[in-house]
Parts: sequence; C-alpha cells; structure tokens
Amino acid sequence: MLFKSQLNQIPTLVGLLNKIFMVTVKFAHICDTAFLSMGQKLNLIGIFSNIFSKTFPVAQPCFSVVVSFVVSGMKGTKPLIFKIVSNSDKQIGDKMEVNLPIKDKDEHVNFIANFVNVLFPESGDYKINIYFDGDLIDTLPLTLTKV
Repeated sequence: MLFKSQLNQIPTLVGLLNKIFMVTVKFAHICDTAFLSMGQKLNLIGIFSNIFSKTFPVAQPCFSVVVSFVVSGMKGTKPLIFKIVSNSDKQIGDKMEVNLPIKDKDEHVNFIANFVNVLFPESGDYKINIYFDGDLIDTLPLTLTKV
C-alpha cells in the first residue's frame, strides 16, 4: 500500500530497478592459447595456474585469459577490464580494457584476452582480476615458482 506522501518516490524506485543487473560467470581460465573455431566454438589449449622459472624477473612470452559470462538486465557498451596484480595488489604491466557492446537483456559473452611479454618481477602469488562495468566479476590465481 502506497501513501500519498510516497507517490513522489515512484520515479526514483523505477530508476533504481532499471539499473539492477546481474553478471553470472560461467568460467574463466588462464591458458597457453585460445581461439574460436567454426561455429563459434571456444577452444582453450593448455590451461594452467603455475609458471616455473629458473630466474626472475621473467617475461611470459604469451598467454590468454578466457572468460565466459552472462549479463542479465542491461544493454549498452560496457567496459571489460583485465588487471594482473601481485599479492600486495601492485599492478603488473598495463591493464587490458575493451568496450563490449551488450545488445540483449540476456547477453552471453565469451571473451579471449591475449597477453604478450608480461614481466613478472619475482616469484610468488599473483592474480588476474576481471572487471565488468566497474565490478570485480572473477579472480584467477597465478603462482610463479623459482625452480
């Protein structure tokens, strides 16, 4: 039941309801390479979460980060950002940012981010944070080990 004094709040409530959206991550992986084949089939080769090196700093020549998610309740162009950070949250290299066009209210997104020559200064635990429209949607652990 609405009271007369609450009627002026209806546009605000409707505006808030229109901004509600949900991102559901189906999966995210770090791998040697990834690509789309015929029929838009997603192919991931060499999924890993550890890198081994005799010396540090070490540059990883190339790797891919693949994320598959569903966006519900929104449309428009939204940023998707990948950041590699150390355990102390220091950013490693440049962030990768792309603007994704979300055309449907329930959009399925498969995205492949390719990284080249990322320099890791020391062994230890790192993470790859994935942000969509400013919100952290997933974190992938990555451990670099001196052998």
